[in-house]
Amino acid sequence: MRLLNKNKGKIKNADENPCLEEEIKIFEKGLKFLQAFSAEFDRFLAMAMDQARYYSRNCDHFDGKRCLFWNWKFRPDYLIDKCGLKGEKIEDRWLLEVTPELCLICKGFLRIFLEEHGVI
Repeated sequence: MRLLNKNKGKIKNADENPCLEEEIKIFEKGLKFLQAFSAEFDRFLAMAMDQARYYSRNCDHFDGKRCLFWNWKFRPDYLIDKCGLKGEKIEDRWLLEVTPELCLICKGFLRIFLEEHGVI
């Protein structure tokens, strides 16, 4: 490794600067931690999506495409436009298309979902 010494304007090797070696070790430890955290987070997300798929298959309010539990008289603009959920007007009610995320919302994660999207 080489380092530019700003005071003298010349390049030094990492061997001449022991602080640089310590910084590199700290950086490598941080990188390993982030990689381990990322793997655990991916595993958690996969588990949550499996649970959501289970909810959607076994839900009494699921008609095969839409959630009959969550319905609105008026178009739920925020959920459709900002959150990316798909809605459909049937008769005089708006129904949302079932996604694993919507099933997680229905099973008690609604507050977390709305907090993440800045509603509450």
